[in-house]
Amino acid sequence: MASLQSIFYRTMHCRTGGLSMDIVTVSERTKRLLMLLVLLGVCVGTAFFCYYPAAADLLLLDHGLAPAPQAQTLWDIFAASLFPSVVVMLLMLLSAFSAIGQPAALALLLSHGCAMGIAGASQFVNLGWLHGSLYTALCILPHGFFTALLLTISARDAVQLSAQQLAYLLHGDTESDITVATRRCILHFLGRIALLPLGATAETLVFWLLTKNR
Repeated sequence: MASLQSIFYRTMHCRTGGLSMDIVTVSERTKRLLMLLVLLGVCVGTAFFCYYPAAADLLLLDHGLAPAPQAQTLWDIFAASLFPSVVVMLLMLLSAFSAIGQPAALALLLSHGCAMGIAGASQFVNLGWLHGSLYTALCILPHGFFTALLLTISARDAVQLSAQQLAYLLHGDTESDITVATRRCILHFLGRIALLPLGATAETLVFWLLTKNR
């Protein structure tokens, strides 16, 4: 009979419908499935905004991706765009340190997709189809997808480390591997957090260019 390590560490699977995802082995398939989770979040966020338009006014739900043009400084827009992403990244890092943190990491990734959907839908409603499409394409999507890419890679690493924690609890002989993986995971997360201001800066500059003549 296969060992518990091989069951829970090497071949642990997350199945939805007919799809299976190896949450330990880094693969292109894993990345594609995680990006699909982001796109699912976009659809959910769009539908939720149609049901509850006030969601665009809540920083917790739209992650600062849809800044209001009135009565805001550039710092307000930059801070609102950056800090929610940093918080999500830090929470995802914390989920990596739990043996049952995989659902939390995936839920955080899904929440970012929902924020993109809410932010995009709000612009279509507030600015109309033409201007809403322009604003979404130039301001929301670059920052949203750049952050989504960083969060997707981070979610993969968080799920991988969390699965290793679970394998250690069940089998107990992979402590050295977990130590190395934890250090590597922390360094990678810090590097990605350092990149998050790039997306927020891009959104702030585009917003300024689009509104400076108003």
